[in-house]
Amino acid sequence: MFEMEESYVLFKLFGLEVTSYAFFVTLGVALALVMALYRARRLQVKSDAIANFTLIAIPLSLILARGVFCLCRMVDVMDYGISYIFRLTSGGYSLMGVVVAVFISALIVGKINKVCFLRVLDSVLPGLLMALAVARFAEGATFNGKGLEVMNSALQFFPIAMDGMFGEKVYAVFMGEGATALIAAIWAQGQYFDKNGKKHPNGWVAAMSTIIVAGAQFMWESARRDDLLKSGFVRYQMVFSGAILIILLLIATRFTGYSIKRSVITWLVFAACMGMNVFVEFLIDGKVIQEVPIWLCYTLNTTGAVVASALTMHAVSSALRRKAEKC
Repeated sequence: MFEMEESYVLFKLFGLEVTSYAFFVTLGVALALVMALYRARRLQVKSDAIANFTLIAIPLSLILARGVFCLCRMVDVMDYGISYIFRLTSGGYSLMGVVVAVFISALIVGKINKVCFLRVLDSVLPGLLMALAVARFAEGATFNGKGLEVMNSALQFFPIAMDGMFGEKVYAVFMGEGATALIAAIWAQGQYFDKNGKKHPNGWVAAMSTIIVAGAQFMWESARRDDLLKSGFVRYQMVFSGAILIILLLIATRFTGYSIKRSVITWLVFAACMGMNVFVEFLIDGKVIQEVPIWLCYTLNTTGAVVASALTMHAVSSALRRKAEKC
């Protein structure tokens, strides 16, 4: 998600350097807690459950985020030794670890507080998306999240563009990622009832907002030109986002009530979209046909992500509504 060496240091606290990125991440977490407490009250989830989630999720997120980052950057671990893993102010952290930590924390809190873990996720996810939005907006301070050079002079202004490494103007991809998370957070925070006035089933808000962000990440990750958490043309976060969609669709299609024919068609279209996105990554990196216009590549990438996400959202929504009474 980010590398800390390149973030501006704002001040020192008890001898530790507080970077601009760390400051805004902390601010985002505070906003997430406020939003979670508000939603929990509306969803009739006790504040004790939110408190327990916070106490569990924060340290677990730090551990898994650091662990996943180091796993993806094994070259650094091999170069600097195993102690590199425990030098928490060197290197960075991965959002992928945070996602896993949030899910595990919700499961644990569900057991401790005797509440459906899906309701816990519905309570905390909108706030966590707001925290993600703040973190993405602040990512520019780490000099990551930048895209291709902006050739059109009419677009060479912030927040669309920013200064690159050599003074050129490049696309500020992190702003798009932040805007996506912000829109998803605001939308999810206000979701309590469907268009018929019935309460959304447990897990619906968490699932829909997760799919929106995971699907959008295909486009934004493809647009990034930094080498953070990347091996060759493969960007780990794109793979992780795709895995989330696949897992959700796999679980959902078991309970949707779809006919065999519809299930097969759904999976074939979904697989075609995923395959197209992989092929587009080859095109963007110039591994296949270097003459393909970049705008066409991103159009195909976006189309594939939107269709795959829409299929997953429909299947998950159908499954949750059919299983609503069992949680």
